[in-house]
Amino acid sequence: MQKYGGIIWQERLKNNMQANVLANILLLSEKELDEVETGKTELSDVRLNICANIFRISKEAMIQGVRKDALSDDEIRERLQDINRQISGLKPEKTFAEQIDEVIEGKYPRYDALKVGDTPKILLDIGCEQLPILYTQGHLKKALEVKDEKKHGYGLSVDQVKNIYSKIEKPVMLYDSLTRDDSIMILTDEIDASNSPVMISICANGTGSYQAQIVSSNIATSIYEKNNIENLLKLVLEQQKVLFYDKNKSQELFSLLGLQFPEGFNNLDYDIVIRTSDHVVKNDISDEYDIAPVEETEKQPKMQ
Repeated sequence: MQKYGGIIWQERLKNNMQANVLANILLLSEKELDEVETGKTELSDVRLNICANIFRISKEAMIQGVRKDALSDDEIRERLQDINRQISGLKPEKTFAEQIDEVIEGKYPRYDALKVGDTPKILLDIGCEQLPILYTQGHLKKALEVKDEKKHGYGLSVDQVKNIYSKIEKPVMLYDSLTRDDSIMILTDEIDASNSPVMISICANGTGSYQAQIVSSNIATSIYEKNNIENLLKLVLEQQKVLFYDKNKSQELFSLLGLQFPEGFNNLDYDIVIRTSDHVVKNDISDEYDIAPVEETEKQPKMQ
């Protein structure tokens, strides 16, 4: 006797689906469907696939008499990546947080960058390629160093940096850098100890060292706090550099900082990509990443 009939019956009831509807989909009579649901008759593999897809459950688990949700698209993609890594002999990936812990403990490969995550949709929408986002150990250490007058460090906490991917995925604002023609700036709703918002700079479509290989990647060249954000964004507006902004998050951030949200943003579209970036170019960044971190200033960019 098959074990999946009761699961199909339960899923059908849970989804308020009449027996005749499912029977029609499966090209069965209601009597034949009843025999399936009571375990007396088996379904063909094709019909099992149809049931699994309709109710978004695992066919393999269903055959064993267990109800289990089907894998999400992200889970399928992750499993495929694991398989590809196994085929190519690469080690299983650690999370960004685990990589940071290993860097702090001195256990991370010396010349490898850290993988923050895969490039999220919002960056794809402004023109970035679907590549891993890498972050160098040198820039991580600078982000975590105590902030001082010479600005050798940025004074961010370990937890703040560990959580940075979610800030990239759901930014307050994206705009083309005012000072570099190869970088995209991300304004986040993360606040540092001095009540300044945290910025992230992304150098798109470059190469970096990861798992002892040179790979194509988008590079997070700096994660740092930014003072005088109000004046900076006025320049961003004047130079028409805005790519995207989340209206609610922007207003909430400025309210939290006790600042007046620049009125010019009211004339722009919001919560959608305004335009693609002019700064998505093919960059060649060495495995040493010996480039200056991008920090937005209030000066005019130099034209070359």
